[in-house]
Amino acid sequence: MPVDRAVALIHAAGVGTVTTLLALPEDERDPQLSPATRDATLASIVTSLPKQDHADLASLAVGLRAHLDRLA
Repeated sequence: MPVDRAVALIHAAGVGTVTTLLALPEDERDPQLSPATRDATLASIVTSLPKQDHADLASLAVGLRAHLDRLA
């Protein structure tokens, strides 16, 4: 995900969460809403994998094999 899109997503999630919490009476606010929103937002950014072609996968496999051989 491009950096500017990630920043916009974090901003939208933060503003939406704060606005939602402030719209509720204090005794009805879910204290876990903010951490849950943060975790979901970060997970969507961090787990986005770049597209790879088969050549990239082959080089990754070779690198993994070399590291595994050193551990054995």
